[in-house]
Amino acid sequence: MLGWLTRAKFTAGSLVIVRHEESILLVKERYRDTTCWGLPGGYWRRRESPLNAAKRELAEETGLKYNDLEFVWIYPQPGTLHLDALYLLQIRGQRPDARSTSHELSAARWARYDELYELSLTPETKRALWVLERAEHPTVDIPTEEAASQIFDASNADHARGLDAGGQISTALEDGS
Repeated sequence: MLGWLTRAKFTAGSLVIVRHEESILLVKERYRDTTCWGLPGGYWRRRESPLNAAKRELAEETGLKYNDLEFVWIYPQPGTLHLDALYLLQIRGQRPDARSTSHELSAARWARYDELYELSLTPETKRALWVLERAEHPTVDIPTEEAASQIFDASNADHARGLDAGGQISTALEDGS
């Protein structure tokens, strides 16, 4: 009984949208969903901040080491007990090579925004792109990083899932998968 009380009741991870001009960096997992493209990211380690998890996962999976990741939002994945913290890395200047440096990934590539509609993307990636679209072109209030950490308790997780109401990117991505 004590073990159940002290064990985490949900999982949490960080995702990073790496953007260079009109392209984003996508990765393909080797073991989990091998047919879809996703975003660099992964689970938080014990006592690791969401930002440090995002930096670590980005470096482990792509070899990219940047400190200027911008917090976008923290949100639940629908139908799960999982939270994702989303970060944006805007790369200026020369675009780095797309490469996979992790045994967990089979490929990495840059994709233009207009190509995303033709690609098979993970549901987590579709949701992250939708969240980024809302953050950059708000139609709903996006909380600050500090406020977001207080928002997602069990009583309002269902309300947060209701944010899937659609929009330009989410509708097009869902139709194209």
